[in-house]
Amino acid sequence: LLRASRILGRAIELFEGDIKSARDWFTRPVLALGNKTPLEVSSTEVGALEVENLIGRLEHGVFS
Repeated sequence: LLRASRILGRAIELFEGDIKSARDWFTRPVLALGNKTPLEVSSTEVGALEVENLIGRLEHGVFS
């Protein structure tokens, strides 16, 4: 739960405080995560780091 909260917080930052958009992104399949949701991937610490790395790439405009 703590891990998911941390990642959701990063997603909220990514969406500039728009909680609804962040929550929607967090619960929809993402191609860069193998069509899994960030929530699913974040169920392990390794997965959470993968989602955080993706958020970092999105923040800097690097999508691949």
